[in-house]
Amino acid sequence: MDPLAERHYNESPYVYCSDNPVKYIDPDGKEKLISLNPNIKSNSHLINAANKYTDDKAIHIWAHGDSKSMLVYVNGKDVEIKSSKDFQSFLSNNSKTWQNKGENEHTTIILHSCETGKENGKEPSIASEISKDLKNTTVIAPSDKDVVNNENDTEMGSYSTKTVEDNGKTKEVTEDKGNWNEFSNGENTESHPGDWHPLNKPEILTGSFSLIPNK
Repeated sequence: MDPLAERHYNESPYVYCSDNPVKYIDPDGKEKLISLNPNIKSNSHLINAANKYTDDKAIHIWAHGDSKSMLVYVNGKDVEIKSSKDFQSFLSNNSKTWQNKGENEHTTIILHSCETGKENGKEPSIASEISKDLKNTTVIAPSDKDVVNNENDTEMGSYSTKTVEDNGKTKEVTEDKGNWNEFSNGENTESHPGDWHPLNKPEILTGSFSLIPNK
């Protein structure tokens, strides 16, 4: 039985991967927290990309954000996360994986949220702040915008973007590759290129795309 069955009340708790095992994998029921308002049309591509994303080794949180905070949508309202205390409260109330975490069990949390891993000189990022008080936890976050290709609703990774004209219309395209930064105990311990796919093989998409940054 799916250990997170109560989060998917519209499906049988014995249905594996929404009856689509070719597209999805879910060996142990680890969770995704999609904290984006589904009533906002511009979030639809981001939510679709989040639903497509597969990984069984971490807690994935999809939300809007910047280098100083995250905005999560919980119980019909937006909640701002600006500190480790705010984040731990969010996890305690919304993450079964976190609630059932053993004291010495290592956990990886991936923030699919723009610029949450961006360090501005001496100013720590929100990902760094979050990691300070989380024992045995690694927090991974993008240094730039977390970009989604809205043609196939797939996360491309961490990139800076620019607005360009295309046949009389403006669209946002990737410019420079950013990083996925890892934080433990408030320290930036490792960095990966923007097209790195956290905990899985990198999925590198090339070409001219219309993009939606998850900011």
